[in-house]
Amino acid sequence: MNINYNKIVNLDKLHDELVKANLVNPADYFGADYFVAKDDADITEINGLIEKHNPSPIPQPKNELEILKETVDTLVLSNLGVL
Repeated sequence: MNINYNKIVNLDKLHDELVKANLVNPADYFGADYFVAKDDADITEINGLIEKHNPSPIPQPKNELEILKETVDTLVLSNLGVL
């Protein structure tokens, strides 16, 4: 069964949420604006998940430079007695 929706979504994030809920197969995603539900998937559960989906981007992990800067900033502030 194809799942179509009329809501702005973050496709990759929504797909991950549907897979985590065991409603779609991970391999049945082609980056299109629909998903293929498992045969035994509950459409009410799918619609509920889509309805509460937050389309904001997934935060990217900090890179090494950002981590290093935060560490240096923390050390400087602690040496100054601010922390």
